[in-house]
Amino acid sequence: MIQERIQVDVGGRLRPLEFFESRFSVGGLPWSGPLIEGLRTPARGFVRGWVWPKTHVLLCTAGYASAEFQTDRQKYRFTLRPGTVSVFPNGYGMNEVAWCGIHEVLIVEVEETTVARLFQHNEAAERMSLTPQIAIQDAQIASLLGSMQAEIRAGCPAGRLYDESLSAALATYIFGRFSAVEGKVQNAKAELTPAHAQCVLEYIHTHLGADLSLTELARIVRMSPHHFCRLFKNTLGRSPHQYIIHERIDRAKGMLATRRFTVAEVAMTLGFSSQSHFSDVFRRATGVAPKRYQQHC
Repeated sequence: MIQERIQVDVGGRLRPLEFFESRFSVGGLPWSGPLIEGLRTPARGFVRGWVWPKTHVLLCTAGYASAEFQTDRQKYRFTLRPGTVSVFPNGYGMNEVAWCGIHEVLIVEVEETTVARLFQHNEAAERMSLTPQIAIQDAQIASLLGSMQAEIRAGCPAGRLYDESLSAALATYIFGRFSAVEGKVQNAKAELTPAHAQCVLEYIHTHLGADLSLTELARIVRMSPHHFCRLFKNTLGRSPHQYIIHERIDRAKGMLATRRFTVAEVAMTLGFSSQSHFSDVFRRATGVAPKRYQQHC
């Protein structure tokens, strides 16, 4: 079972950030993505620092604060406001941390095993050296973390493939954007071979109602999830998750048109977590609710 709290290394021991109020976590939910927690700070604080034992990405989601921390080499002073992003690599130490102003942050833990799995057999990725980013503006990271938070708050209705895709997108982005070997990962224009594409698509269409995962699909063509996801999008013009949702909606239209299936039966057959989730996705894709679509077929 996934742990509920982000932990940091304090004097050689792993501890949660107990001086912050935990307001949001993935405990007890069917979340297949990385460990993520929402924290709220008191109005003022000064604490002895810690070491980040894994790579962590922080997003300020509310409030405003001036903050500073000291490393072995230098002192950082910065402002936190909604949308501010920081990236702390594995092993990054902060000796003293101080802030003034109540604010809330979303912290995502990027597992090293996830990175290794995503970039499997990639020599450039093995030499990646992630550089810390302190209080920057990055719309892509903010969007990904916001999507994770929204999915968790909704009870994780989209399933494993969506959760894993968000995790893969975050790891791919930060290691591609902020590493010393940026731009050397692989040719972005590569595509799946026709044989690989046919094999994967046949598997998807056969298991369209299953809770598919990115790792499962990548294994079919013996690729790392990162490499597979990029080639799939280059080939089909959509990410695996987007493609599967498109195909499910297309098949749902056909099932509804026969009038032999209820909306609930279509939702269950096509792997949606609930009728309401199916209705929301169908409405966003077609502009009309599934019941209304069925009535006008």
